[in-house]
Amino acid sequence: MSAAGIRGKVRLSKAKPDHDRCFLSPFESLSLSLNGFFLRDDFLGQAVCSRVRSEVVRKVNSQSLRQAGIGREQKVDTSIRGDQFCWMEKSEAGPGIRELMSHLELLRKSINREFYLGLDRFEMQLAHFAPGSGGYKKHLDAFKGRNPRNRRLTTIYYLNRGWQHGDGGELSIDLKGQDVFIEPVADRLVVFFAEQLEHAVLPNQKSRLALTSWFHSP
Repeated sequence: MSAAGIRGKVRLSKAKPDHDRCFLSPFESLSLSLNGFFLRDDFLGQAVCSRVRSEVVRKVNSQSLRQAGIGREQKVDTSIRGDQFCWMEKSEAGPGIRELMSHLELLRKSINREFYLGLDRFEMQLAHFAPGSGGYKKHLDAFKGRNPRNRRLTTIYYLNRGWQHGDGGELSIDLKGQDVFIEPVADRLVVFFAEQLEHAVLPNQKSRLALTSWFHSP
C-alpha cells in the first residue's frame, strides 16, 4: 500500500452502516482488525460539521488555547509539536460538539462489542496548528503497559474546509514500515489503535483544526 496510492483516494467505507445493528461497517471492522485503523468520510454530514466547526473557531478566537508540550514535564518544543490545544468538556460544549460526542459514544459501544476492549470513557482535545506550523513528529499516543488507565483507541475528526494538495497537515501513519498519508479534510473521521500505530502530523501552510479523542480502558 503506497503513500501515493492513498493520498486523495482513500474511501474505506462507501456505505453508511446500519446504526441500529452496528455502528461500524463490515469493511471498517476488517480494516481495524487487519491494519489497526480505518477512516470514514461524511461522518456527521455537512450541516452538523459546519456547526462543529463554528463552535471550534469561536473557541480558537477566544484565545483560550495554550501551546502544547511533550513528555511528562510537558516541555514546549515547537520543533517537535507545533499545535495549541484545549480540552473539550461536554458540560461546556455546544450542540454540534455534543452531537459529535454522541456519535463517538456509539462508536465506543460498537468497538467494545466487536473487539472486547472494555472501553469505558473518552476524552476530547481541540488542536489548532496555525499556518506555518512544523506539525507533530512521529509518536505513539500510548505505550502499552505504562498506565493502568491507558489510551487504547484514538479518533481524529477534521474540520478543514477547502483543503487542497499542498496545504499540508496530512496525518502520516506508519503502517508496517510504509507511510500512509491521510488528508485532513472536513467531516472525516480517522480511527486507530493508540498503542500500535506510530503517526505524525506533517507541516501545514493553512490553519489546521482537529478534534482528537482518546478512549480508555482498564
